[in-house]
Amino acid sequence: MGGVSAFGGVGGFNPFANGASPTNVLLKSRSSVTNSSVGGLSETDLTEACGKFEEIRDWIAESLGDEMIKNSTSDSFCSELLKDGSVLCRLFSALYPAQAIKYKPGKFLFIHKENLSNYLKACSGLGVSALFEYEDLMDDKRHGYVYHQLLSLKKLKE
Repeated sequence: MGGVSAFGGVGGFNPFANGASPTNVLLKSRSSVTNSSVGGLSETDLTEACGKFEEIRDWIAESLGDEMIKNSTSDSFCSELLKDGSVLCRLFSALYPAQAIKYKPGKFLFIHKENLSNYLKACSGLGVSALFEYEDLMDDKRHGYVYHQLLSLKKLKE
């Protein structure tokens, strides 16, 4: 009863009580918020970023010399091509060869998340805001966060 808690000493607060997990707690940071300007982005910013899909897709395809990317549709771009993080890691490595990112190909979710984490950390190191989460790639309603981040990376390189 009076055990020591890793979250504040004896009998301290445990944010993971009642079956919560670190992942669930983290994902609630943006997923459960209904504010229209989450993360400093308004609905207008997100809509504008989505409107630049072709510009973003063509820039990535040109940077990587990859015709498969150039032929992708907006429906498959995030949920299929970017979801494992390898294209994003390749893009960063092509733009900044001295800071190349290691990535792993694979079908497992933990590998995808590790690749994306490496990409976002590298972008943060350059001062690019890492404003998207893995779930933004998979949710058709949140691609604007991904596109906005890619536009920020593109502007930094120009």
